[in-house]
Amino acid sequence: MKKVLVIRYGAFGDVIFISHLPRLLKDLGYQVDFEVNHKGFQVLGNNPFIDNLRHFEPTKEMKWQYILDHWEEISKGYDKVINLWASLEHGCIAMEDDKLYKASSEERRSELGEINFYDQTLGWAGLEEHCGRYKPELFFTDDEYAITIKWMKQFKDKFLVLINLAGTSKHKRFVQAEEVSNKILKKYDNAQIILTGDDEDLVFKSDRIVSIVGKKPFMQAVLISKYCDCVISMESGLGVGSNVWGTPTIFLLTASSPMNVTKYAKNDLCLQSPAECSPCHKGSYKYEGCKMVNGLPICVNFNINEIMDRVEIANRCSK
Repeated sequence: MKKVLVIRYGAFGDVIFISHLPRLLKDLGYQVDFEVNHKGFQVLGNNPFIDNLRHFEPTKEMKWQYILDHWEEISKGYDKVINLWASLEHGCIAMEDDKLYKASSEERRSELGEINFYDQTLGWAGLEEHCGRYKPELFFTDDEYAITIKWMKQFKDKFLVLINLAGTSKHKRFVQAEEVSNKILKKYDNAQIILTGDDEDLVFKSDRIVSIVGKKPFMQAVLISKYCDCVISMESGLGVGSNVWGTPTIFLLTASSPMNVTKYAKNDLCLQSPAECSPCHKGSYKYEGCKMVNGLPICVNFNINEIMDRVEIANRCSK
């Protein structure tokens, strides 16, 4: 049997964007092996189409030559090696060390705006002809399903909205989360909100709000999104995960365009930031050149009425 090795180290969303690859490679007749970092291991750990899943965690302290030598060593004996290192970070996004980062918005949008992240994976793998044929997949154990389903029973007959407070970067912080939550609770008597995200300091309280921030890890939050009526998420992995299930998802896009992230999503209710600079297609960390307000880029501010219009669409779908 032919053997293929896929290498990908990335954030949760990055790895979900390659989750359609294992089944495709298995259908092509390969023994399918992956090497991923810790987050990738969590996303792909239960994938039945992966024969061998290995862990490797690159660090900033590692010399580049060490990583190159590592790749050369682990690639021995394979008929095909698909190295997705920086396939999105530099293939679809202008990082701060790229020339395109300082180019005009028009140049970045022209070059990057029409690239879909799932299609990009297949392009790097040399499998462009399969674009659109395979959808992202997430797998969980029977115990994981049972635990989550049992926990969700407390919200029976509720209009259940999962809100992601923050991702790992400044442009992924939902600064209007509390205001939106209050409007949802006021408008819908049967509404129940679940808060998730990376920052416990952002959690707010109310009688019909439950927080899983710091209590349930990312993949459990993604599984919970499967059973919600609506997900509201800034541009982070949770929105990517909820789109896998087809849960009505209000994906609040800042750096990326709908074509980049929601091209294949069912029940897509995404919104582009009204900021003139959005989508910028930048992978910002220092936020050089970004307009900032209160320490955050201006793109994090959305039209709340537009968000609520999409919440209403999700509410109608839930009935």
